[in-house]
Amino acid sequence: MASQNASAKIAQLANTARTRLSSSLNAESARKALDAASSSARNAAEAVSQRAQNAPGRFGAISQRIVYQSRVAFEIAKEVARREKLGFPSSAEWDVAKKEALEYARNWQRIRNLRNITKEDAGRAAVIGAEIFGFFLVGEIIGRRSLVGYKLD
Repeated sequence: MASQNASAKIAQLANTARTRLSSSLNAESARKALDAASSSARNAAEAVSQRAQNAPGRFGAISQRIVYQSRVAFEIAKEVARREKLGFPSSAEWDVAKKEALEYARNWQRIRNLRNITKEDAGRAAVIGAEIFGFFLVGEIIGRRSLVGYKLD
């Protein structure tokens, strides 16, 4: 008798879970998912913080500032997500994004033909190239840890 009750309870819980999974995400479930993700990230940040504080050398001296700034940035991003009512995209939004990406890919084929290039296409390509080059330069500066040249000992 007890095993039948337990089996019925398990089946009921499984049906409830199946129903919840089949329904689309609404704002409340998106908020809960965001809160769950933020708590997971906070736990991970705390674990990294504890390991960084125990790290010897120069990194150990600045680790508290790095961890503090990353936590501040995370909390700001979380607050922006809440205020902007951001959630997970619906399947319709994914379909629209996929169509836009395919349209962009088709337009890219047109850009490859240099005989038929327009001023608008050339301008777009120049802006994208400048943006990529800018990110490359910022990456170099970060890698060198200096704005100009390498620090030599």
